[in-house]
Amino acid sequence: MNPAIARNSTTTTIAIEPLKAIAQVISNQMGLPEGRCWADYERNKIPPEGLFCVVSYLAPSETISAVDYFDAETNQEVQQLCMLHHLQIDLASIIPDNSARLRKEEVLMALRSFYSMNYLAKNGLGLSWIQSNLTDTSKVEGANYLNRYTTTCSVNALHTKSQAASYFDTFSAVLTVAENPAKDINLGSNPYV
Repeated sequence: MNPAIARNSTTTTIAIEPLKAIAQVISNQMGLPEGRCWADYERNKIPPEGLFCVVSYLAPSETISAVDYFDAETNQEVQQLCMLHHLQIDLASIIPDNSARLRKEEVLMALRSFYSMNYLAKNGLGLSWIQSNLTDTSKVEGANYLNRYTTTCSVNALHTKSQAASYFDTFSAVLTVAENPAKDINLGSNPYV
């Protein structure tokens, strides 16, 4: 059987991708219109005027812990990873619009807001820390084209995947007990009944 190809409709191992959750928090708390705060990988068009925000993964995600267990009630193997995702947030506006320069501090306020804590917690996420100050990255463009300010943060996320584990019910083995002859038993049932 061929493995499924990941598509936009592919289910994830978490309620919402950490990247998109942070974009939602910033969009909500800064009152940005729809389509003004997005994940770097979505290939949105830069608006010709006004404030916009791009969130991207900054560094490799770190594994904090991992567990794999069998849920006997559902006959499922449950795999869980707690990951630390490092994100970069770029707030920008096209010159002569100076809204990015004037509102840059609101990004940090948004990340620490009550809305942020509640929204992230409801989705199995937690803001770990804000790692840096706001950095003026406007000069990276070189042509005085953008007002751009960058900061980073880290988000803890619990990723969970469940899958059938029926092999526990079908595994058989040979058991030798003292002087008794060897006998086949099904390990999915109690051999002493």
